[in-house]
Amino acid sequence: MVSVELRIGSGTGTRSPEQELQAVELLLRQVFYIDTEPSQPDLEAFILAHDNYPVEALRDITGLTAEQIGELRKAHRPLSEKQ
Repeated sequence: MVSVELRIGSGTGTRSPEQELQAVELLLRQVFYIDTEPSQPDLEAFILAHDNYPVEALRDITGLTAEQIGELRKAHRPLSEKQ
């Protein structure tokens, strides 16, 4: 569960409350993939950032196949490990 508290103040901004709400909704869609799916580069970045996760977990999270995950990890392995 994720809890988000938003405080929209009257500060010096020139946006109306409706514009602020639209900006917040856009941000939430981008962060939590509401009404959309992560792009291939997003999935690949996630996999590479979580190289300590088991392939099965990454497969379940991303929807990519074990082969795709293995190929991605192999392609981004340091040169010293590729031999």
